[in-house]
Amino acid sequence: MPAEQLRSLQRHERILDAATRVFATKGYHGTLVDEIALEAETSKGGVYFHFPNKQAIFLALFDRLADILRDRVESAVAKESEPIGRAEAALKVVLDTFASHRRLARLFMVEALGASNSAAGHGDRRERLVRRDQRGGHPLGRRR
Repeated sequence: MPAEQLRSLQRHERILDAATRVFATKGYHGTLVDEIALEAETSKGGVYFHFPNKQAIFLALFDRLADILRDRVESAVAKESEPIGRAEAALKVVLDTFASHRRLARLFMVEALGASNSAAGHGDRRERLVRRDQRGGHPLGRRR
């Protein structure tokens, strides 16, 4: 990967990490993009280079958590053969993941579930999180 591309990717991740901290402290509505830029040690223009607005940052964080959950759930349920065992494994993964990513979990439990217009677009992300696995099976063993 070229050095410039690597720096851009690192800045993107730094912005998301900073946004997690600021959103967790101030909430979605109480957070300014300027505060995210300051926390990420970049300019406001640097933030806008990667994200068109604050909602896009929030949705990228939602995607990050959804990806973590999906990967961990798929791995855990693949080890179980019975539907009840799969459901228990999935629930344990979700709880363990929320416990190990408390800021992200709090952010989405409080902000995403309580938000209205600012959470637009989450339906597609929730669907992606629970949709049928591309390899043919549903993570919890259900058939459609």
